[in-house]
Amino acid sequence: MKDFEKLLASPELRPFIPAIHELQQRLAGMENYHPELAFTLDGHYQTEEELFSALLSQSAFSADVTNECGYTWDVVVEPFQVFAERSAEIKFCVGDCDADKIYGISLWLIKLCNWVDTGLYSLVKH
Repeated sequence: MKDFEKLLASPELRPFIPAIHELQQRLAGMENYHPELAFTLDGHYQTEEELFSALLSQSAFSADVTNECGYTWDVVVEPFQVFAERSAEIKFCVGDCDADKIYGISLWLIKLCNWVDTGLYSLVKH
């Protein structure tokens, strides 16, 4: 996302910046196999709910990615590029998002957020 300044300017959205950075890093390389699975954030988000929904709506989450050994890539466990480097052959099966998979990703994303250093809860002495 090019407009991190907008996220920095919004105390409500600022906690998501570490999660966005990590998600970009974890999904990097997928676009080389399937451009439609690339990480995208192209809206102007006003609320946590809008941004969180956009993060969970990544096309990559609808793909089951497996290698020649039958191992399935998991964004929570490792970056896609690490999985791809150790795989001789990668198969993509794009379908519906699995509810359990999305739930696990949502918990992981929430943990990646920085809820402390956002300025939302700063104490001011008078």
